[in-house]
Amino acid sequence: MELCTGVSFHLLASKKFKDIGFFIRFLIPLREESASIYSLLALMMSDRLEKYPTKQIMSRYLDELYGMGVGAQTIGYGQSQVLELRTRMIHPYFVQDPDYLEKGIVFLKEMVYRPLLNEECLNEAKRVLLAKLKRMRDDASQYVVSKGLKLAGKDHALGISALGEEGIIQKVTLQDIQQAHAFLLNNSNIDIICCGDLQEEDVKELIWRHFPLQTRNMDTKTYYAIDTNIPFNEVREERDIPQSSIMDVYFTHIDVKHDRYYALRVMNAMLGQYSTSLLFQNIREKHSLCYSVFSSLISFDGALGIMTGTNKKDIAQVLELIAEQIKSLQDGDFDDELLAVSKTMVINSLRAGDDNMNSMAALQYQNDLLQRNYTSDTIISLVERVSREDVVWAACHLEHKATYIVTGKEAEDETDHE
Repeated sequence: MELCTGVSFHLLASKKFKDIGFFIRFLIPLREESASIYSLLALMMSDRLEKYPTKQIMSRYLDELYGMGVGAQTIGYGQSQVLELRTRMIHPYFVQDPDYLEKGIVFLKEMVYRPLLNEECLNEAKRVLLAKLKRMRDDASQYVVSKGLKLAGKDHALGISALGEEGIIQKVTLQDIQQAHAFLLNNSNIDIICCGDLQEEDVKELIWRHFPLQTRNMDTKTYYAIDTNIPFNEVREERDIPQSSIMDVYFTHIDVKHDRYYALRVMNAMLGQYSTSLLFQNIREKHSLCYSVFSSLISFDGALGIMTGTNKKDIAQVLELIAEQIKSLQDGDFDDELLAVSKTMVINSLRAGDDNMNSMAALQYQNDLLQRNYTSDTIISLVERVSREDVVWAACHLEHKATYIVTGKEAEDETDHE
């Protein structure tokens, strides 16, 4: 439901959980120059508050709230970036404090409106974020994915990391942070999602009482299907790492609201999402050519990535086999059993999401962004309807746009991938 223009509230009532989760998501345009600022701001908003200015004081108060957990992250949704704050607290039923739920909501309000934004906190956030990016850069599989997306998505949202960039992070000033925080409070569209066994009116009344929400009319675009005229591009880079990695990027030309989007979901499952997939069975199991291989949809950008960890001497054969698996799907050269098993795997994953707060909140948020009201059962019914012809149709829309290869210095005779 909409509390006011640009501010939505949802209670995902469920008796499955013994705790209560709150998620506040701010939607902002994804821009290379501001993504780093919002990533730093997310860390600062969940670290210390004006009312609890040291880590010790903050931790002590969270302990008083029976170990309430807090967290923050930034996520890319197509052409937008989302800054998420979240808290998790035990159900008020188990606490002998009639004001416990209200105290939790007041603490969340403090995170939103009065985080401790000073030079010390900014410098610490920079160290944390830069260390995270360094770990990702040192991990061959994460590094090649990042470089592949930048290569294929140059000058588009696909090529922008919602985490930020090292060079920009180092230049962010406290004034940048303060301006970004003010923009969140005054302009950004906001979704407040609560998950747990509560009554909607009770939660809504507390939010209305404590959050000074105001109307905002920000028109922020999210999903799209990337489509550029740039030719296919391949880049090879050598690094001192123990294995080689490959990232293939395809444009799907199918956006997340397309009538046959779920044909794309099933096709991806058949291609490389699970251990039953063509990539896993024919490259890893049959030929023993890789340590890992999988495909993943970047749904809000209309892209698909295939990541492989292999030996340097096997790169050419692996690339050839990847192309062969896609061609098999495009030609309809696959067993009905693979289609059936893949649909079952997707459906099982959707059902498992009904038992996870984060998955439930993510589905509700996608519904808000896409202006629909799908349940997991709705999506399951759409998956069940996907036919062989639908899978072929989706596969035929794939357009190979980039391959990024990082070659390692492993021994040339290394062949064991088990």
